[in-house]
Amino acid sequence: MKVPAGRMFLLGDHRANSNDSRYFESEDSGTVPVTAVRGRVLDDAIAPVLLGLGVLLGVVLALAGAVCTLVGWLTRRRRQAAPSLIAQPLA
Repeated sequence: MKVPAGRMFLLGDHRANSNDSRYFESEDSGTVPVTAVRGRVLDDAIAPVLLGLGVLLGVVLALAGAVCTLVGWLTRRRRQAAPSLIAQPLA
């Protein structure tokens, strides 16, 4: 397909079910004038950064939970092993 100067060939996100330039090939080869386009999609790197931050936050929270669990378990064991401070009756 040859796209003339000043025109764009547009493809939809869901190519199996998109009503894009491929379905209008009889009208100017399915292309659209550049002046008819209101915005452009820019490749943005924010999605991988947010995903990485989410994974990092999840790891930090998991480690904090593991540390809290370990501290609670050790504290409970130490309390159970400590001698009782209550006076025992003499026999």
